[in-house]
Amino acid sequence: MDDEKSELNVGSEYLRSRAMLYIDAGPADFSHSNYFGLPGKYLSEKDAGILRDGCIQIFGNRGFTQDEPLENLGIIGFYKLMRIFHFHVIGQAIVAQSRECIIYAITLEHILDKSTLVLYNKITG
Repeated sequence: MDDEKSELNVGSEYLRSRAMLYIDAGPADFSHSNYFGLPGKYLSEKDAGILRDGCIQIFGNRGFTQDEPLENLGIIGFYKLMRIFHFHVIGQAIVAQSRECIIYAITLEHILDKSTLVLYNKITG
């Protein structure tokens, strides 16, 4: 359990620091400091808002537990958010479901260092 907790802390601290950088810098300056140049200069206002909202949630420690999942990002918004942090999805499972929402546990792998992390995303509607 301590190893799991340690991994969570490492992954969450990396995401929190990158999220804070995005919030402080904004999409254009973040793109310049991003290894792959993401999110890029052709970001729509809607996508910029979703990424900012997601970063604010991550910096506020949302998404790391089922009890406090990321919200209001949708599926595509979640994928776009993870892409700017160089993660891709390697697995997902429904961990809670009701008439109002579905909560997914999504396993991510970092493209460069191959570390993994599980985040929770709540889909409503």
